Amino acid sequence: MNWANRITVLRILLVPLFVAMLHYFRVSEPAVAETYRFLAIVIFVIGVITDALDGFIARNYNQKSRLGIILDPIADKLLLMSAVIILTFPSMAGTSMNFHFPYWYAVLVITRDALIIAGSLLMWMVVGDVNVKPSMLGKVTTFLQMTAVIWLLFIFPRPLIPVYLATLFTVVSGIGYLLEGAKQAVSAEEDAGKRK
Repeated sequence: MNWANRITVLRILLVPLFVAMLHYFRVSEPAVAETYRFLAIVIFVIGVITDALDGFIARNYNQKSRLGIILDPIADKLLLMSAVIILTFPSMAGTSMNFHFPYWYAVLVITRDALIIAGSLLMWMVVGDVNVKPSMLGKVTTFLQMTAVIWLLFIFPRPLIPVYLATLFTVVSGIGYLLEGAKQAVSAEEDAGKRK
């Protein structure tokens, strides 16, 4: 296993720790909760940095691999999904965080990723191959979703600004991935017709 993949695996292993810190932040008394919030921020920022780092190493040190192509988006989704889901529910202990993600935002983010995964699996089962190419829109969407999480964890003012920006790009990039999937399906069907 190369260094890029090791860093990706480390990011996956950070997810349960991040979830635990967020959980204890939400259920602890305010005096203790801030420590857990700080630890959750540190873990999430490490996750964001290692996301950039493993991509940099893979591209610049010839460490791109099939395993990395599969693990990297899984690591991203696990970290983001866990953050979005937990931060959608109000705090139970009256901590300093008096804002949470709107329910519709969590549903939108989860639905987009579920559709992309389901579409990829369908393509793989029907066509036998799927060419998953991360688009620039997809990268911007991931960045904005991560920004929304960090904004919320830091308790910055006007938290709906990053949420609305992330929402816009989540919708647009989701449509883009669906169109790309449909294009690949049509192309595969045409190729199959030519071989007959």
